[in-house]
Formats: sequence, C-alpha cells, structure tokens
Amino acid sequence: MKSKRETKKGRNTVQANGSFVSPKLSEVERLKINQEFSEIRRRSESNKSDEERLYAKILQLKFQIEDYIKSDKLDEQMTFGYFLKQYIDVSGRKNNEFADDIDVNPTELSQIVNEHRDPNSRSIMRLEAHSNGIILAFYWHCIYSKDKALELITNDQLRIEEGKHVKRRLVLSL
Repeated sequence: MKSKRETKKGRNTVQANGSFVSPKLSEVERLKINQEFSEIRRRSESNKSDEERLYAKILQLKFQIEDYIKSDKLDEQMTFGYFLKQYIDVSGRKNNEFADDIDVNPTELSQIVNEHRDPNSRSIMRLEAHSNGIILAFYWHCIYSKDKALELITNDQLRIEEGKHVKRRLVLSL
C-alpha cells in the first residue's frame, strides 16, 4: 500500500516508494519558479573560479566523447579533428600556444585538426597529459579508430582499387 502525503492545496507530492509527483502549477507559478531557479544558477556560476569553469568544460567534453565512443553510430562530423578543436577551444588556447604546450610543431597540429594528417601515439599521449588525465589517451584513440572505420566503410573507390590486387579469392558457396 502506498501512503501519500498531502500538500496545503491537497495535491500529492511524495509517495512512500520515494518517487516525486510534481504538483500542477499555473503558468505564472511556473515562470516565477523558473526565474528563481535561473537567478540561483546565475549566482552559483558567478561564484565559480576560472579553474572550476575550465574543469566543468573539460568534463562536459569528456562526456561528449564518451557518449560518441559508446554509441554504435559513426558520424562524419564527430572526427578526431573536431574533438581536438573543441578541446583546444575549451582550454582557452590558440593553436600555436597549444602546439607549444604539447611540444608539437604548429603545422603538424593544424594538419591534425584539419584532418590532413593522422595523429600518432606520441601526440595522443600528450593530449592525455595536457588534460591532466581527465581525457584518456584511450578515448582519443577510440575517436581516431571510429574515423578509420568510417573511412573503410565509405571508401568504395579504395575497395575497388585494392580489390584489383587480389589474385585467387576464396571461392565460397553460401
């Protein structure tokens, strides 16, 4: 049996099983509550240090990366270069400054960001170190792997060209 507690207006708000039932609010009440909540959030945000803001942004990016890695979806927009650009932007650095931070030639960094060059293990490990271990090298490698998987799936021209080099294919009857 679920016991219920009544509010002053006679609306059910808490059930014994721990779930919360929101009371029906008028449009005016809802707007007032939203404004109050927004003000509380604004005050809370203004009290954060720059370091706390940066940490929150890095975590947000990490969660986006994790979501993409865990999904089965391969997205042409969610590339290594895209996430690296997001990381550089979140860190508040310019490309040249960031290249200096991780001891990579600025041209090499630009080529990786713009997807004209593949990242190597060295640069991936430096990205982990730069984030102080928040975004693991494994995550960066998984993004790169998804880029390569998408390339293999969609590159029909390469499939045709490389197929020409195969002599005695397996003969299978299914």
